[in-house]
Amino acid sequence: ALLFLGGPVLKGFSAALLIGIIAGTYSSIYISSAIALDFGLTAEHVFPTVKKAAFDQLP
Repeated sequence: ALLFLGGPVLKGFSAALLIGIIAGTYSSIYISSAIALDFGLTAEHVFPTVKKAAFDQLP
C-alpha cells in the first residue's frame, strides 16, 4: 500500500522494502525446507495421519 499510496519521496524506499520482504520470505522458505530434509523430516512427521476406529461403540 505504501508503494501505491505513498508520495513520490517514499516510492524508492517502499519498492526496496517490498523487494526485501519478497526475497527474505523466499530465502527463508528455501533454507528451512533444506534444513528439514537434513533432519530427515517427512510429511508424516509434520502432518501425522489420524487413525479412525472402524466402529463406534453405540450404547
